[in-house]
Amino acid sequence: MVQEQNEISGISRREEEAFLEQTLSVIRANLGNYGQDVGRLRTQIDEMLEHFHDDNPELINLLENTITLHDHMKRALERNEKALSKPYFGRIVYFDKSLGRN
Repeated sequence: MVQEQNEISGISRREEEAFLEQTLSVIRANLGNYGQDVGRLRTQIDEMLEHFHDDNPELINLLENTITLHDHMKRALERNEKALSKPYFGRIVYFDKSLGRN
């Protein structure tokens, strides 16, 4: 009876914990990937700034695009760092009185 009360809509605690672990593994993989990408893009930006000339419009475009991509990856890295400390979200289970089920 206690087992049935802990299950919600066919989802057991074991399945929830497995999903949480899967979510954590995705977050950890993202942290590694985004961390490498942010470092690589930062290096590229520094190299471009060393060779920067006002008369090279292609380099200016490439530099602007790389800076934008770096900022995006940095934000994604920060979001995943926050998600690692709070990886789970709440769930609301509604009970439909007319149907008598969740």
